[in-house]
Amino acid sequence: SFIVFFFIFSTNFLYPTILCHYNLCITIAIFFVIYCTDILLLNKKNT
Repeated sequence: SFIVFFFIFSTNFLYPTILCHYNLCITIAIFFVIYCTDILLLNKKNT
C-alpha cells in the first residue's frame, strides 16, 4: 500500500496540474483510504 501511495505521490510531481490544490486533496483522500484499508487488513491478520 505504501508503494501505491508513493506512486501517486511521485505522479503528482512528474505531472503537476494547474489545479495543484485539488490534486493535493485527492492525494490526501486516496492516502487516507489506503491507510484505513491497511489498518483493517492488519486487524484481520491479527485476529
